[in-house]
This record gives sequence, structure tokens and C-alpha cells, in this order.
Amino acid sequence: YLGFNYRMTDIQAALGISQLDKLDWFVKRRREIAKKYNQEFKELPLDLPFTQEGYYSSYHLYTIKIKNEAKIDRRELYEKLRQKNIYTQVHYIPVHTFPYYREKFGYSWGDYPAAEDWYKKILSLPIFPGMSDEEINRVIKAVREVIK
Repeated sequence: YLGFNYRMTDIQAALGISQLDKLDWFVKRRREIAKKYNQEFKELPLDLPFTQEGYYSSYHLYTIKIKNEAKIDRRELYEKLRQKNIYTQVHYIPVHTFPYYREKFGYSWGDYPAAEDWYKKILSLPIFPGMSDEEINRVIKAVREVIK
């Protein structure tokens, strides 16, 4: 059955409460990293995260989208970055492709081409408050080398 259990444990609650005092710093640091990524990747054939004027993002994820003119696909980018010890993640698998929705409602690949195209071209780069400047620069260097 489709459903979720959102009850958290006492330990998860305690951890969450302990992190609240650090939240402003977490968001500030993630924004600093995203700004550096944006500056360093702006000339590459990538669509970068953006924020409309008057809003701001906490950059829980930093997701890039490979443009059609790039000479690399997501799988190759993922593998080449992994070879350089840069671990990325694939996010946003189209919901209609999950087994439950395929079996229950008859959805299949091809039903939502825009969502599927997005999925095939996006990759989340490492971004976390504890990243050192050295780690950030290593990610930047690797992405630039692989995409160029």
C-alpha cells in the first residue's frame, strides 16, 4: 500500500533539536559553497541552481543539469567524478516510473517525457556545511576537468 510512517524516534528528535542552534550557520555555509560553485561552473554547459530575486535557498542539494550541447551524459559524468573520488547522487526519479505506480496505474517510461528528460540529465554535487575549502576546490576542479 502507498503510505509513509513519519514518526521519528526520540533519538532523532533529540538530534534535530541539537542541530537547531547550528541552522543559521549551516544555511550560510551551504549558500557560500553554492555561490562558489555557480561562479566556477557558469561557463560550462550546465544549468545551475538559481534563486529568484527576493528569495533565497538553503541549498539542501546542489543539482546541476547537463545541457544538450554538452559532450557528456549523466552516467559518464557520474562515473568519471567517482573515479576522482567525487561522490555525486541522482535525485528526483520520476514518480510514475516507480513499480507501485507502474503496476497500480499502468504508467510507464515515455508517459512524461519532460520529467524523464530532467531525470536523465541531473546530478547532485556534494554540498554540506562541513566541506572544507580544499574539498570544494577539488569538486570544482574535477567537474571542470571532466566536462571540458
